[in-house]
Amino acid sequence: TLVMKHNLLNYVALALLVMTKVGYGQNLSNQVYQSPLIIQDEIEYFLEQQRYDSPYPITFELKNINCTLKLKNCTGNLHTQFAGLKKNIAKPLIKVSCAKPRWSITLAVRVYLYKDVLTLKQATPKNTLLQITGVQISKQDVSLLTKGYFENYQQIKQFQLKRALAANTILTPNHFFSNIVEIVDKSPSLST
Repeated sequence: TLVMKHNLLNYVALALLVMTKVGYGQNLSNQVYQSPLIIQDEIEYFLEQQRYDSPYPITFELKNINCTLKLKNCTGNLHTQFAGLKKNIAKPLIKVSCAKPRWSITLAVRVYLYKDVLTLKQATPKNTLLQITGVQISKQDVSLLTKGYFENYQQIKQFQLKRALAANTILTPNHFFSNIVEIVDKSPSLST
């Protein structure tokens, strides 16, 4: 499941609101304004439905929606989609809209996508030929690695570093001289 950093007070407020409305036999659709927490839940559900190429669950952060935002309560279902032409996997824009009454809001989300990738065990000087003893596989966020990364040692065997690198650096094609024949995964993918 997804992990979302919600403000504890918002959860408590929503729980009290639901208990109050249900306790008095009222329906949440009688609210005048759309709850920001319902919009956040809609975005969370939308992201859960996406297929990410990762063996680990994704995590994401959504900045708290301005609680003073006064969007009229939606009488139908909320519609959620990626905004813009290109789906940026690390920092997508998500548009949530309502048909009646007509409104929409676009919010930025930070998605963290983890994979097992090659990293350096220790600081390594420039022009070093990498050996299997100098690298390790570790779980890392790859959502911002648009130039690619490596998932197994055979992909970089005997390649020479262009520059000195610090320990735990995620190895990417940019770190090597251009003798790389097969570049691994390019930027992380999201299929809909």
